[in-house]
Amino acid sequence: MFRHMPDFNRDIVSAGNNHNAFGHVYLFTNENVADYINRFDMRGKRVLSVAAGGDHAFECLLSGASFVDMFDVNYAQKVIVELKSHMIKSLPYEDFMDFFFDKKHFFDKKIIAPLWNNFSRELSLYMDWYYCMGECAPRHLFVYGKSMNTGYDKDKISYLSCSEKYAELSNRIPRMFNFAHRNISDLAGYYNQKYDFILLSNIFDYYRCPMFGGPMVFNQFYDNVIKRLSEKNLVQKDGYIMLDYLWDTKSSILTDWYQFAKKFNKAKKDVSQKMGLISVVSPIVPSDRENLIMYMTQNIKTK
Repeated sequence: MFRHMPDFNRDIVSAGNNHNAFGHVYLFTNENVADYINRFDMRGKRVLSVAAGGDHAFECLLSGASFVDMFDVNYAQKVIVELKSHMIKSLPYEDFMDFFFDKKHFFDKKIIAPLWNNFSRELSLYMDWYYCMGECAPRHLFVYGKSMNTGYDKDKISYLSCSEKYAELSNRIPRMFNFAHRNISDLAGYYNQKYDFILLSNIFDYYRCPMFGGPMVFNQFYDNVIKRLSEKNLVQKDGYIMLDYLWDTKSSILTDWYQFAKKFNKAKKDVSQKMGLISVVSPIVPSDRENLIMYMTQNIKTK
């Protein structure tokens, strides 16, 4: 259930693109998740991931992860993950693609009508509100909306690329995901589970508010978020935290990350943590930039 029943006019429509309890939702990832996930052996691994549109979790499950727990500061992402999960488990690939990517059938209520009785109360309320808003709904509720038809490379999302992967995901999606409505700063205080992989997407971009620039924010992010997660929630051997998804090899953020990682690795040379970069060759959205992922790995030696 919602922690409080949302006033949709106040909490969703006026939320803009801010990341808050009931802000705009991401329908699909704008990261090339499959590219970097497939560089690891995910078979049997336990994952904690930002929810967003569910695609991080879906890619992990397709790569063999045993389970994925989700968190997000935006509770509305939970209902989008639930909607997509119901559809993937119960509808043909063609219906799913029409519902999200065909202009004539975008969010066509007839497509999901057979599933409606299985929706949670939150999802039913959200979808009722969507259909009450009419033509303005995509602009007010979604980050992408119908604009995803222009230049978005769906083939880089495994289950969207072909019906075979979609069917495979249908068999792997659990009946219900464990979702926590949490801010990045209190994840370690909430979870007691140990994970092999923790995926933070580009949350650091929002943690790194304009008021706090330079080395200080990286130290804060490590001390307040990463250190706590690594000590409490990351497995001791071959554990990975994906710290930040970076959009451009020439960005100042990448330069700052590189400098911080260099100092971090030097300071931690006798300790079991290391930071590094993974290169993602091709972005999922139209761009001539190369994407990268900053990560931290952990291998604690036991006596």
